[in-house]
Amino acid sequence: MYKVKFIFIIILALMWQLGVSQKTPAVNAVPMADSLVFSNAAAVSNTTITYNWLAKKYYSIRVGNINFPIETWNETGGLSVFQDTAGIDSRGIWWNPNLNQLERNCFSSIGWSTIQLNGSSNATRNFTMLFTGLNQPNAQSCGAYDFKTNTVLFCFGGQMYVYDRNTALLVGTIPLTGVLFTTVNQITIMYTGQVGYEIALLDYTAKRIYLFDRVTGALTGVTQLPASAVTSATYRVGYTNQRLWLFNASVKTWNSYYIWNEPLPVELVHFSATTSENKLVKCTWTTASEVNNDFFEIQRSADGHNFETIGLVDGTGSTSSYSNYNFTDAGPLQGLNYYRLRQNDYNGNFEYSEIVKVEVASVTYSVYPNPVKEKYYLKLDEADKSGTQIIQLHNALGEIVFSKRIGENEKSVELDRAGFPAGNYFLSVIKNGEKRYSERICFE
Repeated sequence: MYKVKFIFIIILALMWQLGVSQKTPAVNAVPMADSLVFSNAAAVSNTTITYNWLAKKYYSIRVGNINFPIETWNETGGLSVFQDTAGIDSRGIWWNPNLNQLERNCFSSIGWSTIQLNGSSNATRNFTMLFTGLNQPNAQSCGAYDFKTNTVLFCFGGQMYVYDRNTALLVGTIPLTGVLFTTVNQITIMYTGQVGYEIALLDYTAKRIYLFDRVTGALTGVTQLPASAVTSATYRVGYTNQRLWLFNASVKTWNSYYIWNEPLPVELVHFSATTSENKLVKCTWTTASEVNNDFFEIQRSADGHNFETIGLVDGTGSTSSYSNYNFTDAGPLQGLNYYRLRQNDYNGNFEYSEIVKVEVASVTYSVYPNPVKEKYYLKLDEADKSGTQIIQLHNALGEIVFSKRIGENEKSVELDRAGFPAGNYFLSVIKNGEKRYSERICFE
């Protein structure tokens, strides 16, 4: 199913952050289409990453210097949309959903701070110190935020260090058992939120992700990365927005992987409806990934509550790439039109998208009577009589079964259904090569 963006996005995103959708580790990780590319012209080496589910934006920061870049991406990825400098020598970075703010831990004894966002939710160099001092086990450690217990987690010497987010005091340590740490990246610990598999670490030589129980520290799962995955002994790895991320410094790009058995939902990243001068409405939408996606129903409503299906568009099935779709409503309602998608899986499951609305200017074209028994009439738009207009009648298969040219000064046209079988048809008015009006009519 897919993630919606409008009034339900906060609720659903919080559910995912809280681990409501429980998952189990996959044997092999699957590369995804999502990638984040630094726009900074200089080299970018060691980096950390997080995701703001409220604003649907990613943030990544290069560690090691106050003048190194911190950059912001939209959810669709690609090149960053905003760049600034770090403002402080940073290490770990995380989104705190309990306070709805971006936070980080810094080098050595500098401490922890916020990262201020501008009006567009982009990360800036401005910050407020939360705590000072060595509130971490090692000068280079990158923290991960456990929003369920409001703690900040670190890894060092094969142990997980747990610090209270409200005080920055060490709460305790938990040995992580079941693996040798010889080739494990212990600088960067990851928090997944999945019960029993909350803690993740990267084996940069074997190219594996080790998953541990947050309470016991026991190894509970192993996921193998592809041989092509670029791994690092320090930094350059993260887990956020249900994805594992690996940073390829040679191309300054974060690449994403899916490490769970349960598939990602059909992920809708864009849905809009726009009207044109010819008074048609074009619906467009984009998915970032799909699993078992059979088809979309395009549904329309006059009041935002009672919807009817006006069209179908086939889905892509299963893909980790972006897919673009569109549908044109040739007969929108006068005034406000509300649209939504119903996405249908092969197994019969379905879910609705957000609702978008568009206003269509009033027109004076009209067909009456409708349904039609014998003769029927088309009233023309008196406000736009210049130029030749063509009437076309389409059957249910979209085939033109009747066409008539009408003059400039005609205000109405008499038509006859004789010779056409009963059923649904579409009557359209074409002017200057554009469809100006379309109405579904029923021949009884």
